[in-house]
Amino acid sequence: VIPLKGAVLQSILYRDRGLRSMADIDILVRSENFLLVANLLSQAGLQLSQPKNVTLAELEHLPPDILPGELTFHDGQGFLIDLHQSLMPSNWFASVYTVNMQAVWARSLLLSEEQQAAIMAGEDFWKHLLSPYDMLAHLCLHSALHGLQNTKSYLDVDLWVRSIPKEWNWGHFIEIVNQWHVRSAVYHILVICQRMLGTPIPANILAQLDPGWLARKRVGWLISPEIILSGRKSLGVRYPTLVKLALADQLSQIILSLVRVAFPDKSRYSKHHSQSGLLGHWLHIIDVIKRGD
Repeated sequence: VIPLKGAVLQSILYRDRGLRSMADIDILVRSENFLLVANLLSQAGLQLSQPKNVTLAELEHLPPDILPGELTFHDGQGFLIDLHQSLMPSNWFASVYTVNMQAVWARSLLLSEEQQAAIMAGEDFWKHLLSPYDMLAHLCLHSALHGLQNTKSYLDVDLWVRSIPKEWNWGHFIEIVNQWHVRSAVYHILVICQRMLGTPIPANILAQLDPGWLARKRVGWLISPEIILSGRKSLGVRYPTLVKLALADQLSQIILSLVRVAFPDKSRYSKHHSQSGLLGHWLHIIDVIKRGD
């Protein structure tokens, strides 16, 4: 198990757990253990709440490539666990952002017993962490998948950058950014952090990450630091899905993603009784965009 976002940042960056709010606990497991752990959570009394209208038994009969990247469980009293098999939870944007999970696990860090004891005060329930480079890339990707509107994420990124060691290799980080195709997302998030929080980002790093004037233009048309701080209802604020698409590195990725979402392989909607048929799939798309997912 690898803890994600707040579950680990509380211990590493914030020191005092009360300084970093959490709406849920995010944990990452290997794909081959995904449904096994989901059933363990169910046996522990937690109920599957996302995706809706689907049972674990139905998920077990789906092809692996159709399974969602994350499942949400709750206890009915406000306790939530998001179980991840991928750092890229949305199938919608799989052709925009690509994360090689085998490489992520290979780079993950195994903590020593002393480190586990120091961090968790003897509560030994996780032994792995994302590599520092994957951690920062994931924090940026997570913010991108929220349409750049989760302001808490900017403080996470700012504190992570301020805590990086002297031996940090920006070149290695940029390699991972390019592998994941999150160059535009990382660039815009670091720029927003710099403008809002004074995050110390080397100018040459921003220059290397710059996705080009067209990518900057389409994101700036939808959202900006000023819009985020003022709470103004811009088009990007109303429809975060547009921001997620605009953050794609290349215009061709946006077009390909739209085509694949609009006309997916039949198996992607025929297996879901709530989205039966292509028309049901399109209605689901409209519902997702309207509610701002």
